[in-house]
Amino acid sequence: MAREINSYKRLQHQMGLSEDLPDNFIRAVQFFTFLDLVCDGAEIEGFATPSANGVAIPDELFSPKQSKIETLTTDEKQYLELAEQDVFINGRPIRNAGGQQTIINTSLALRTGKDNQQVMGGIDTLRRSETLTPDIVNNNRDMEANKVTGSVAAGQDNNVDDTPSSIIVTLSWQSLRQLHPTDGSTQGLIVTEGPFKNEFTNHGIKSFEAGAVHIQIRINNTNGTRLVTFDADPLAAISVGPYSRDYGIDIPLNVRNTTAAIAANFPLEVQVVRKDIEFRSNNSLGRDPFANISVGRETKRVNVYEEGSRRFTEFSFARLQSLIHASPTTARFPKSAYIGLRYSAEQFPSIPQRIYRIRGIKVKVPIGTNDGTVPVDSVTGRLLYPTGYTFVDLNNDAGKKRWTTDPAWILYGLLTEEYGLQIDEAKIDKASFYAASQYCSTPVTGEDTPRYSFNGVINRRRKALDLIKEIAGLMRATVYYKDGSIKIALDKAETTTNYLFTNANVVDGKFSYSGIDKDKKYTQVNVAYFNNNIQELDQISVSSNDLDPDFETKYGINQTNIQALYTTDRSQAVRLGRSILYTNLLESEVVNFECGLEAASMLEPFHIIKIADRLKESFRASGRVKTVTSSTVLVVDDSTNTTVGVVGDNFLIVDKEGGLQERTIQSVSGSTVTLSSALNPLPQAGTIWAVKTGNIQHRKFRVSNIKQNTNFTFSITAVAYDDTKYTFIDRLDLGNGIGRDPTTLLDELQPPPIISLKEELIVVNGRPTSRIVLDFGYVQGAKKYQISYKQSGNGPFVSYQFTNQFIINNNPAGIYEFSLRSVSANDVLSVNASERNLNAFGVVNSSIGNVQNLRGVESGNNLILTFDPSEDQDVLNGGLVRVKSHPTTDGSGSYLSSTFLKDVDGSSTEIVINNYENGEYLLKFVDVAGNESALATSVVVNKLVAGDDKTLSIREDSAFAGAKVNMAKDNSLNALVLTSGTNFDSLTDVDNLTTATETFATLDLVTGGISETGNYTFNANDIDLGGAFRFGLSTHIKKSGFTSVTLWDDYTDLMDTWPESNFTGTGETGESATVTFQIAKSQTGTASTTFENFTNTEMTARTLSFKIDVLNDSGYKNVAISELGVNLTFKARTERSIDNSSATNGILTSSGSGATTVTFAKKFFTGTSAVGGSTSAFNPVVFINVNNMQSGDFFTIDSVSSSNFVVSIKNGSSFVARNFTYSAFGYGSG
Repeated sequence: MAREINSYKRLQHQMGLSEDLPDNFIRAVQFFTFLDLVCDGAEIEGFATPSANGVAIPDELFSPKQSKIETLTTDEKQYLELAEQDVFINGRPIRNAGGQQTIINTSLALRTGKDNQQVMGGIDTLRRSETLTPDIVNNNRDMEANKVTGSVAAGQDNNVDDTPSSIIVTLSWQSLRQLHPTDGSTQGLIVTEGPFKNEFTNHGIKSFEAGAVHIQIRINNTNGTRLVTFDADPLAAISVGPYSRDYGIDIPLNVRNTTAAIAANFPLEVQVVRKDIEFRSNNSLGRDPFANISVGRETKRVNVYEEGSRRFTEFSFARLQSLIHASPTTARFPKSAYIGLRYSAEQFPSIPQRIYRIRGIKVKVPIGTNDGTVPVDSVTGRLLYPTGYTFVDLNNDAGKKRWTTDPAWILYGLLTEEYGLQIDEAKIDKASFYAASQYCSTPVTGEDTPRYSFNGVINRRRKALDLIKEIAGLMRATVYYKDGSIKIALDKAETTTNYLFTNANVVDGKFSYSGIDKDKKYTQVNVAYFNNNIQELDQISVSSNDLDPDFETKYGINQTNIQALYTTDRSQAVRLGRSILYTNLLESEVVNFECGLEAASMLEPFHIIKIADRLKESFRASGRVKTVTSSTVLVVDDSTNTTVGVVGDNFLIVDKEGGLQERTIQSVSGSTVTLSSALNPLPQAGTIWAVKTGNIQHRKFRVSNIKQNTNFTFSITAVAYDDTKYTFIDRLDLGNGIGRDPTTLLDELQPPPIISLKEELIVVNGRPTSRIVLDFGYVQGAKKYQISYKQSGNGPFVSYQFTNQFIINNNPAGIYEFSLRSVSANDVLSVNASERNLNAFGVVNSSIGNVQNLRGVESGNNLILTFDPSEDQDVLNGGLVRVKSHPTTDGSGSYLSSTFLKDVDGSSTEIVINNYENGEYLLKFVDVAGNESALATSVVVNKLVAGDDKTLSIREDSAFAGAKVNMAKDNSLNALVLTSGTNFDSLTDVDNLTTATETFATLDLVTGGISETGNYTFNANDIDLGGAFRFGLSTHIKKSGFTSVTLWDDYTDLMDTWPESNFTGTGETGESATVTFQIAKSQTGTASTTFENFTNTEMTARTLSFKIDVLNDSGYKNVAISELGVNLTFKARTERSIDNSSATNGILTSSGSGATTVTFAKKFFTGTSAVGGSTSAFNPVVFINVNNMQSGDFFTIDSVSSSNFVVSIKNGSSFVARNFTYSAFGYGSG
């Protein structure tokens, strides 16, 4: 989608088009561009779907854009998205009626054929190859020496119009990737090892990933002066195969806008430079490709980035082209409507069929109140003439032309416009065309579509008269020339008789009658028309049984096949078939006669005449008037041979203006007739009269042809006329209007039976997707099957299947209405259809199952959670298993108030929690759309602590005496909570933003509601363990959420985030705030003030400080922390003298002159005032064994501490030297 035929880069910007590739992968994309002429010589309305939805073409779509990247406006995007439903490539729309794209990466533009329309962007340039010797572009630590250059020439004789306005530089890579340092897999150009991994960041070079290829393109004039420096976006993606990229760069206007400027600057030099330095083993040419990589337990120096073997970024300056703008006067194509379509050659390698659904030529319509014209129905295209409308003229303003389906004004345009016959409008009887238009636009009672509409394409050269006849025939009309004007008349019900003919006013008194043969009397008419719903020719049949079942008995089943030209309306096709059927059966009599000028001058085609033929009557009841005595008294010519009539009969007479008047006979005396009321205007002597009695009814005919003879007489041809025909044509309640199928040599086909219709989830490329599967039965004699369906009222969408299964992949949610028909060998559809509906949910299930059979098994310090796999594909493929924990061990833990631990892959059936703690572990499945299971499944775990390990707790509850920021202890809850922000009303000094207790720097800092953030520093801080010890550290917290307001008006969040309790009065109040534990640790006795986040872990440290950060996402929800602390676990250990470096083979020797101090190989943790209560709470227990003890020897162990103990070995009162060993049991390793 685009306003112009754009480059793929601009398409990506405007519509977020996707390559559908793995992360970081790229590939070259080639596009085909077509300009399809859809109308020549006139302006069109545009695409059908937006027009039908009342969406006008935004003016911006007609204007070419000059900038490289243009963002579509909301109006443009709306119009183009609807227009894409009207563009079919190989029968498939770019976007279906549900709004989903079925063909991606397209660009669409439109010109409607205005006189002054602008050139379509993207097709107004010519490409020219410029001078270049393709070569590889290296850096090799000297980018200037290794640049590659090309040359761009000026136009012939430095002509401005022939001189390029921009250039296209094509760069090519054989491959663009690097290999993983250890497993050899393909990856992007990220530098994660070695001394250069942070090079780009440290030096501020523009890059989104270290290791990207940096390209610079320059344009210099002929003197070497720099005109353009273009730094391309860094390239760090993956292309396993060959890849090319085009870079378009504009040439500055001031060097090409005059002949002198061109001469001074051209030819131009184009340089391509590589700015990043390659990795090469020769450090004089590139960066060091070696890095220290861990391989098993060893660290090895490995070549991981060598260009050409481990890393592939080498590219060449492959092609240089220039763009020369075409002349606007020749490229704008005035009065030619055309569509620009660009699509990916990957989707359609060969030239595809392209079909556009448009609303065509705009024509003149009558003057009205809707912006100067009669309004047009946006759906049906009929003219909406107001009640009491009086036709004045057409609106001749070219800007007021309208699209319409009215065949009368379409025919008028064809007669008068430049694209047609260009007949002078003064020679057209507009009133007759208005009368035809009014009849065509008026819907038949019970319908909302026009009686006659024109929907067709005239796309080949035709004889003008043939085309006029076709369009006139569409509305059962004739076009004729009389009195210097072209007129139109319709076959419609008439209430006026235009003239009377008797034997007295026709040449030789003769009427000649003819009919049609019996075998040409049709009892069934099959009408073919283009059905927009199935996008092909369809057929209806009209049977004579609607008129009289006896016709079929009399004439048999006799069919005729016709095609309703320019017709897409089924009802209109039915009316055409009924018209032909009725005329053939009941209006087939034709009369021919000759008359004089006095009668012929009163006639026009389709006039209604009455004929009183004495040969058709039992006695003469017509003749000429001999004398006109008064306005009520007449004398007829011959009373002897003529029956004048009796009182009460109807007397018909032609007046002096040629009109036919009818009066009742008041009295008859011989040849004198007295009428009941006066004639006006009066007739003349010699005029024609006739009598209509109960036994003599004058027959009506419709004039079909008037021809002047050489002897100043006129030949008249007329066909029988019956008023009841039009009631039959327009009726909607006829039961047998469809009739039988057309008779063929093949048996009638039945529709295929529907076996099953279902929606199912499948896995495609490791991701779940939904599809609708329709299975149907086989029909004998069917060569294929037509499947037509609607999706939530959109469509229909039509497809043909040669197999007995139809699949809609990646279907959107909605109600699907399917209709199936069989198609015979000669492409005839079965009359009946199999139908079934389906309510589809789309890619994600409406609900997700809960975790089942959750079990917990301890393994050392780890907890292994096992459970059954999910039964939902959208969890197994791309979904998650979410784990939370709650410190309670009684099963009362709440999922919303629990602490988030981790998300794992949705296909998992086992989760390991390292360094787990006592509590309740709660699990939910999460699908690809982020929807969670309805209920959490949990398991309660009480950790088995190793009997010899020592776990010590630091607790802040319930005093919570530490330092607080935006937090306070709530005594009613006995918990730590977030404080409320400062309300604007609390300000005591608005000018200085001051309250009674604090001052704010800006008004933005004065915020009401619950604080968004807060922190709490433990009261027990700066804890000195007495040495740097290794210990396990875990968090302990019990928290819950609660609301601080009671009125709905006080809730500031979106309603769909409100907790269940707001509506039901029960349930959880919502997820509580996020709490992050932080630690500041040091290896020395000096406390650190730098805090960092942590979770359950092991570490080595001496001094410790703790705090928590609280993040709240609501202005009314709060968090209550009722328990808060950390646990330190020191592992039990036993040290033996064999571990002591002072021992010889594990044996120590005591001093013979005094006590012996033994220093432990590693310190033991003995406690502190904050951890354990005192510094000697956990002194190690020491045992010794004295070797070769002699009589009287004994020993004592004194002064046991964290780092040593004192042993005295004596004999009597004297110290003696003895060999001894020891073992010490305690906690921690310092």
